[in-house]
Amino acid sequence: MSELATPRLAMPLLAAGQAGKELAHNEALFRLDMLVQPAVVGVGTDVPPLAPTVGQCWIVGSSPSGAWAGQAGAIACWTAGGWRFAMPVEGYAVWCISSVKPVSYHGGLWHEGDVFGSRVVIDGTPVLRARGAPMPRRAPAPPWMRWHARPSRRSSPKCGGMD
Repeated sequence: MSELATPRLAMPLLAAGQAGKELAHNEALFRLDMLVQPAVVGVGTDVPPLAPTVGQCWIVGSSPSGAWAGQAGAIACWTAGGWRFAMPVEGYAVWCISSVKPVSYHGGLWHEGDVFGSRVVIDGTPVLRARGAPMPRRAPAPPWMRWHARPSRRSSPKCGGMD
């Protein structure tokens, strides 16, 4: 990456006295459109689609051909000016529209559907925890639930006697 590009999104920077600044600025806008809140049509595709729509993106597979040759692992986006590519960096995350799954880039590979974490919390209640972690103590049930939730020690008078 050159000193005339941003380190994370590789957006071109303007140089003092640069002719055609609008070209660099427009390229930066294309990259922003492609990489901010990214969504891809597919993951691991090796052959470019025949009739893409402007704005559609894919994650290029490991053996790309045609217009995608030499772009393995890149995010490919179709624009009015043709294909634009962005090589991923550690931590990129996109949404796959076709599989309805998150896709993240780590360890040099794209991982579809993998979610990492140490616990899952829904509405403030932990529902999953890390393997080996102690189970959190539950808050006591409200009084109106306690009577119904505990097993009865008496039978109803109609059934007679004690359990």
